[in-house]
Amino acid sequence: MNKIMDNMSQEAIRSRQTQNKDYERIRCLLLETQADAPVGLNWDIRRLESKRWYDARSAGDPDWRKNSRLWETTKGFLVGWVHPDSMGYPYIEIHPDYRYLEGEMIAWAEEHLADDGRVQFFVYDYDLHRQKGLAKALMQEGLRRLKAQGAINVIVETGDMVPANRLYTSLGFTEMYQGHYWLLNKICFALSQA
Repeated sequence: MNKIMDNMSQEAIRSRQTQNKDYERIRCLLLETQADAPVGLNWDIRRLESKRWYDARSAGDPDWRKNSRLWETTKGFLVGWVHPDSMGYPYIEIHPDYRYLEGEMIAWAEEHLADDGRVQFFVYDYDLHRQKGLAKALMQEGLRRLKAQGAINVIVETGDMVPANRLYTSLGFTEMYQGHYWLLNKICFALSQA
């Protein structure tokens, strides 16, 4: 990561349409950033493989790259990719050291992936930025933009993350549903106890 940070200010970034040959590079981006990116920032590699290969056609989905764009350094280092997920919502895959490109990537998605002028994004923040007002500023700017585009309702999902829930309450959101997600980490242990 440090080598990348050292080179960031030295290299220009360009974006272009995703091509079939980019699949392995996108796959590598997801694998390389898995340990350093916050949970949920980028897709798990299995989700990409499903998008590409889970299809009735023997060669997989030939349109997996449709309506997507990638960002790379002039030396060819892939740093980001914007694409629609299976429901058509824009999704940003990005190297954590290049998050400053998110604004440009969101602007591209708003222009090219909006359905009837509407775009849905999922936003994640870093633990190290908590309690500095960045999430509130991001939400306020996002709400301002949504209002300017005619949005009436906004829904956010946090689960049981108390700090996030406090933020949304401070912005005027009200809780509409409370649920639980269950995870079983030790399936072999659980089966042996049955």
